[in-house]
Amino acid sequence: FIYLFFYLTFVYKSFVIRHHYIYHFYYFFFFLMIRRPPRSTLSSSSAASDVYKRQPLPRPIQRHMYDCFLRDVASMEATGSHRRHPKRFRFTSFNIHFFTAGYSSIELGDTRSAVMEVIQKIDADAVALQEVPSSEVYKLEREFMKLGYAHMIFAPAPSVHTLKQDARRYVGDRLMVVLASRHRFSAEGAVAIGDGFAVFGAVHLGGSQVVAMYSVHLSVRCSPEQRRREMEQLLAHALDPHVAEDAGRPNPVMPHLSSMDSLLFLVGGDFQQPRQGDYPPHEWAVIAADLRAAGLPLNDGVETLFGQNGFKDARREAGDLRTEGVLAIRPEPPCVSAWNGVISDYIMFKVVPDTSSLFQLGSFSIWPTNISDHLPIFVDFD
Repeated sequence: FIYLFFYLTFVYKSFVIRHHYIYHFYYFFFFLMIRRPPRSTLSSSSAASDVYKRQPLPRPIQRHMYDCFLRDVASMEATGSHRRHPKRFRFTSFNIHFFTAGYSSIELGDTRSAVMEVIQKIDADAVALQEVPSSEVYKLEREFMKLGYAHMIFAPAPSVHTLKQDARRYVGDRLMVVLASRHRFSAEGAVAIGDGFAVFGAVHLGGSQVVAMYSVHLSVRCSPEQRRREMEQLLAHALDPHVAEDAGRPNPVMPHLSSMDSLLFLVGGDFQQPRQGDYPPHEWAVIAADLRAAGLPLNDGVETLFGQNGFKDARREAGDLRTEGVLAIRPEPPCVSAWNGVISDYIMFKVVPDTSSLFQLGSFSIWPTNISDHLPIFVDFD
């Protein structure tokens, strides 16, 4: 405001003395345009989850960003059909913000019943959740049972995901990652990542089809190397069975994997980092500037790591399928997954062997809701 006051004073004096109308009009218009924020989120700038958790911002700005997120959500429609096709496998991932409406550390109300209602409407075969309070997991298990999810596994996420002493609810609770399934797990467990865990579950479908699923919440307020190491640990768990078979050793995770016709890996969760390929150049320029200002990298290496191991981003792949005329959904802008106006929630997948025709991506969808500071995302596979 001080800058604006002095600038307008300068413009006024120049106007009176020199009458340079056009010059000052265009200069002022250009000044406004170069900081145009991404999409419809009309904050002064927008960036990764890390930026707004690590770089202090005045509360009114954060609140304005959240209000813009709510407007974005209100303007969106649920992409794709929420009705699950009986011959498709549906997987959803949702950071539920510890059953609390609001954003970041701001708590605006209990959303337990609303979260379960959304899960019921999405009607997935398996559900990956992040930010579940540790004191609520057994209650959640009972709620899942009522919806037909008879199998559930949970574990604590990295320790940075612990509620502080100033929280209104669940003070000191370690936030958990959860995986629930309507199909019985043929294998399940917790996968060590950093000083916490991801969770894993595999289900056998009809014939010799297997789906191996992970729920993960990567660290925040950390070095980019930390997140890459966490994902390296998860992918080592996912891909070690193939290495073990090639070496002629017993397969500890998926016995008889070589007899399977097709294996689908799904990794869903909050990855904390925006990716350049998800934004038009002018939007990424703003996000990149904010990341640099906060001393954060533009790339934490996780996306590259997935690519090196043969995983694909369901959101992008669904967009490619749409251009080829196949029934698939890619949400149009405003396309966000978190309150700060960026995409930080992903579902990555890999089909083994990659020539298999048994698992084909059918759609990627976002469910608009204001019950969390993240949006549920889900995929369908034929």
